[in-house]
Amino acid sequence: RWTSGDIKSIQSILKNKKIKTKKMIIASNIIEFNLSKPWITLIDEKIFDNNNLDLNQNKVHIIKKKYFEKINEKKLLDNIKLKNLSKQYNLKYLNLDKLYCDFNLKLCEFFTPNKKKLFFDDYHLTRLGFQYIGEKINYLNFFKN
Repeated sequence: RWTSGDIKSIQSILKNKKIKTKKMIIASNIIEFNLSKPWITLIDEKIFDNNNLDLNQNKVHIIKKKYFEKINEKKLLDNIKLKNLSKQYNLKYLNLDKLYCDFNLKLCEFFTPNKKKLFFDDYHLTRLGFQYIGEKINYLNFFKN
């Protein structure tokens, strides 16, 4: 998790001439969501409130929209700073948030294709969530070249 202080520190590190000979990648923050109960996901909240998880396609779409609406703006701004740093120093940038959020449609995934939760709270991916994101990164051939 990048903090604003980390982003400032990385600028001084990247100015180091010895670093310029290394191949480096900057990865964005994983999106953080402003949930009313940060220790549980929107899905968990739905289960607790209704005592079941009856999700048709329309309900899934609504929850995807809710997740998008709850994106932490500060973390998005930090990701923009990281992306700009990667451009400034000609580094490869891994934009993790675009692997599960569609900024054009304003939707964020919360399940893997096998209906397993991506997140177990407002920020942390589940083990299966990490696996799913890793598979997407691999599919994109991000680490080739």
